[in-house]
Amino acid sequence: MSKRHAVSSLLLAVVLAAIAPHAHAEPTAPAAQDDGGTALEFTVAPYFLFPTMTGDVAINGIDMEVNVGPSQIFENLQFGLMGYFEVRKGSWGFAFDFLYMDLATAAELAPPVEGLPPLGADFGMQQGMYELTVIRRAEPWADVIFGVRINNISSSFQAYTAPLEGDISETWVDPFVGIRLMVPSDTWVAGVRVDVGGFTAGSSIAFQIYPTVGYRVTDWVTLGGGFRYLWMDYKKGEERERFAYKMATYGPFLGAAFHF
Repeated sequence: MSKRHAVSSLLLAVVLAAIAPHAHAEPTAPAAQDDGGTALEFTVAPYFLFPTMTGDVAINGIDMEVNVGPSQIFENLQFGLMGYFEVRKGSWGFAFDFLYMDLATAAELAPPVEGLPPLGADFGMQQGMYELTVIRRAEPWADVIFGVRINNISSSFQAYTAPLEGDISETWVDPFVGIRLMVPSDTWVAGVRVDVGGFTAGSSIAFQIYPTVGYRVTDWVTLGGGFRYLWMDYKKGEERERFAYKMATYGPFLGAAFHF
């Protein structure tokens, strides 16, 4: 059996979770106000991402290929929660984005001795992403953003027919900088966000881009959607202690933003 094997639908598939540092209706942010504005503005935006994941993961030195779509992920989802909150005052703003996923599945594990059949096993995974962002309005149509993204992955497995089990928990922090461009109007609003981070502080590199479009139903409700692409390359340790997460996560999303 090849060293690189697909451990099963979800396995670390949803190691992804980094899935959603921002898959919300972000372009639906309120229209720009001048620097003299003093009123606080709040945006609360639940969202729903339909992710595809392709890449490589290594746990305890064992390499695994990941290639899964939305249906495989949602079939194994035990619990999920995601959302976005933003507060602005004048040219400055602060945002908090979070995503948590708890998944479980039956899968096949590479046998300890080559030539034996794969081992059946139960896999569990919990993935958390928590992003803190500072926003500075540079132009009526452009925001400069910077912050940190905290990623946490916990995974465990237990074989059915062999005394083989394991677990791991890994947390890393990626600083990032970027820009958000907006084209607001009375009814429609479009935008795109681009950011880059990691800088070897956590991931060696993390890159994100996603265009969005929204429709203002009322002054305080906007419905939106778009497409998001996130690339992350993180690794730590050597040989049997090696953990690696090199993944592209992409897909459409839908969301609603409520402005106060």
